[in-house]
Amino acid sequence: MAPPPIGEQSAAAVIARFLKARGVQRVYALCGGHIMPIWMRLDAEGIRIVDVRDERAAVYMAHAEAQLTGTLGVALVTAGPGVTNAMTGIANAHVARAPVLVLSGLPPAPQENRGALQDIVHTDLVRSLTRYARTVRHPDLVPQELAEAAARALGEAGETGPVYLDFPVDTLRAAVAVPMQLPEWSRPADALPSPPHPQAVQAAVQALWSAKRPLFISGRGAKGAGKALCALLERLGAAYLDTGESKGLVPDDHPSVVAAMRGSVMGQADLVVTVGRRLDFQLA
Repeated sequence: MAPPPIGEQSAAAVIARFLKARGVQRVYALCGGHIMPIWMRLDAEGIRIVDVRDERAAVYMAHAEAQLTGTLGVALVTAGPGVTNAMTGIANAHVARAPVLVLSGLPPAPQENRGALQDIVHTDLVRSLTRYARTVRHPDLVPQELAEAAARALGEAGETGPVYLDFPVDTLRAAVAVPMQLPEWSRPADALPSPPHPQAVQAAVQALWSAKRPLFISGRGAKGAGKALCALLERLGAAYLDTGESKGLVPDDHPSVVAAMRGSVMGQADLVVTVGRRLDFQLA
């Protein structure tokens, strides 16, 4: 018996429309039977599929897109070895806190744990490396789970980082009830940054102007702040270090850059300011 067609209201179609609504222009993927419904609907929606030769590469490329654009990077890998091959890429995105959505498939639900081809529990493998990892078995839950995963990846519920969703292939072909396809699931949440407390700002300004040897260290969270940071460095006469997370944010020939004297400058600084950078042993 031939499988049912992948219709406009199928879960796979809902996934493709969700990604398009979120501004995703490319999905990095390696083809497999368990994900063909998504693959076909991505093509129908005009989303470019970048076909790779190894699942790690798919996640690496989605990671790079996320880092370069500040948007959600998306990788699509098949069940079983597709997911296990992607693990190193997922781990890399986890360490880098890159907003990457990894999608995969599963055998049909009636075949679960019954020796079906490439049937393993992926979520147990990826959970420690992701902000969110779920198997979505009912088509009506697909819009909600996509929205939740994207929110977790983009840091709307904490830090940014990779997330993972998989779907049984029969779920991907099944229809999502129209009332469950709420438009708000596809809309990104409005960014509402919390302004710092005025007293905290005043204290920071006082510390900056009082410092004799201030040092700034940037990280990946400083993306987009290069111009403002350069102006501040010049105004304060501060030194600057980049540990690799935000390479290119401040030009290498900027007079504040002291990369070759890192140890000496860090030891002599009387004020260290991190900009979008975690405090960790790499700064020691």
